[in-house]
Amino acid sequence: MLREVARPVASSVRGACRNWRALIACFAVYLLWLLTLWMFFTIGEASFGQIALTFALMLVAPALFFLLQAMILDAAEGVTSWRMIGPTFRRWLKIGGTMALVSLPLIICAALTFFVLDKLDARFRTANTATASERREDGVDNSNTDRESGTSSARSVESKVTRKHINWPLVLLGALRYLLLGLVLPLAIVHLWIASARADGGLRTTIKNVGRILRRAFATRAVIIYLLGLLIFVAAPHLIIVTPTRVENNWIELALVGMRLALALALVFVGWVLTLHALTTASAEESTIIMAGR
Repeated sequence: MLREVARPVASSVRGACRNWRALIACFAVYLLWLLTLWMFFTIGEASFGQIALTFALMLVAPALFFLLQAMILDAAEGVTSWRMIGPTFRRWLKIGGTMALVSLPLIICAALTFFVLDKLDARFRTANTATASERREDGVDNSNTDRESGTSSARSVESKVTRKHINWPLVLLGALRYLLLGLVLPLAIVHLWIASARADGGLRTTIKNVGRILRRAFATRAVIIYLLGLLIFVAAPHLIIVTPTRVENNWIELALVGMRLALALALVFVGWVLTLHALTTASAEESTIIMAGR
């Protein structure tokens, strides 16, 4: 299994290094997408022009996102032609549009999942707060009784009242949220993208083979590759950003914060590109095996 996982990962690294023009183009679109997001969240809404720009950015940001995914997967398939940039760009737009359409049901499913889990989380937290308040009141009543009778000290009562209790429903809800929104739905969406980006893909073919695509998405090798990718484009950037660097000079500290942020964003890009390349290679190998078996 380790060899089966290492083969597509190594192939993705070699492919990304060999196709450096596509990597630079994807990174440029990635920076443009980040700039669009920054403008969307920082622009004011005081004038008509600012409101119009906000709505325009709401359309441009998703378009750039799906264009970026189309460029990455097109490069992973090895069909990018820089000598015929016009047809290549039109193919990227077509693939990006197909990706957006096949992603829409799962995006709605993710939003509903988040809404339901958030409601359940709020309900359990409210119940937990009410239970804690009742325990605190019971502890205060018991402490008053114990002071009158002289059977126990206030310190022992306080330690019993402040003892922490694990709320297992909240723990299970948190684990379910990370499992569904961090693993299951992203893997399904990525494999739908991969199927859409292939030469024989397209919206109709992807919908027709959706069952087989989803089974391939949750194969052991695909899950391991995605989890390894999470370490690069999620875990490592998070550690880089949250790790404090204390320097007496404010300018040096500001420069270090900027360097950490730039490194984290670069790791997100590199990790995501390598993950998509590796999953594309693994999916192509499984398709070849299935066709050979037939």
